[in-house]
Amino acid sequence: AGIYKQDNWTAGLLVKNVRAESLTTTTRQNVFVPYFTAQFGDAGQYGVQGEIKMVTGSTEYKDGILADVDYTGLGWYLAGTASFGKTNVEVGIAVASGSDSNGTAGVGNDDENEAVGGFGSEWIPLVILQDANNVLGAQISKHATNPALNVDPGVNLYYVSVDYALNDDITLTGIVAMATADQTANGQDDSFGTEIDAKLKWKLTDALTYYVDLGYLMTGDYFKTATNDPDSVYTLSHRLQVDF
Repeated sequence: AGIYKQDNWTAGLLVKNVRAESLTTTTRQNVFVPYFTAQFGDAGQYGVQGEIKMVTGSTEYKDGILADVDYTGLGWYLAGTASFGKTNVEVGIAVASGSDSNGTAGVGNDDENEAVGGFGSEWIPLVILQDANNVLGAQISKHATNPALNVDPGVNLYYVSVDYALNDDITLTGIVAMATADQTANGQDDSFGTEIDAKLKWKLTDALTYYVDLGYLMTGDYFKTATNDPDSVYTLSHRLQVDF
């Protein structure tokens, strides 16, 4: 890993190489993650940040019967930020490539998996699509582990987030986001839906913070089948965090 900093911008690169052996397979994976952040305007009032995740690798089957599987994936995000007194605004797009093959030897359209598997566990701003309900993660995992489904959908996510500090201790956040699948099966709609979130962060003491998250998802037709047309859903959660 390497990081380079200047007064108003930072750039970095993470490189990871993984080799895993089992009784039946040898898996190799290379991950390249360049990123940057930059601020400009009065006292860094405006900013832009981005990251790219590139994945390559392969799984080799030791039995000599099953065909080997190659992996190539691309994920990225780009966001612009602005601060206006007590209000912070962020507008962005995040993409995790999908694949029309599930990466299982001998199954699917080919033996190449082009998915990167979602956004990871450190960036989870959405209550239903990500955090509490993990709708996106469940869809990606379901397709990746069930060969009959044959498609890893990936994600295209577009969002606007606004924070407002009522005072030094209380912050309100509103988010509107729309998510679509990068890949779908033949004839399947690509809309995961549109989500609207409202959040409260209340710092009670230096060690205690109370969170309330309310999310409403207008469910997209990606989930619609011949026998099931899911309704819109909402989730309300709260938690008390203790920091030591």
